[in-house]
Amino acid sequence: REEQDDVRAALGVLARVTGPGPLGILGYSFGAWMAALVGGQSRTLGGLALIAPPLSLYDFGGLAGLEPRPLLLATGSRDPYCPLDAFQELAAGLPWAGARVIEGADHFFFGRLHPLGEAIRAFAEQFRDARA
Repeated sequence: REEQDDVRAALGVLARVTGPGPLGILGYSFGAWMAALVGGQSRTLGGLALIAPPLSLYDFGGLAGLEPRPLLLATGSRDPYCPLDAFQELAAGLPWAGARVIEGADHFFFGRLHPLGEAIRAFAEQFRDARA
């Protein structure tokens, strides 16, 4: 897919700009799927954050073979595109991942951006510490 090529190209630019060391990627909704596809194939990507993964629309099964690395899975408890049972099943298959359900949030996190931001901040700090 062209979108995956775009993600790989962006990671290539980041690698040239930031120098040696692992890179992380954060994807929201469709971007979470792209991040999962690229991240699931990469042995060098240091961390992944998948926000509001649309599990009812796309196959995230490629994450099953993912080697442990900083990983954030986050969804809203009222997200129609990320059913909680599917989210919990995905998280159970990645026991080292940080899984966060933002209570009362829908797919767009209206009115619930602060708890989402806190989850992303904690992930970024974990990833930063792993990168150092």
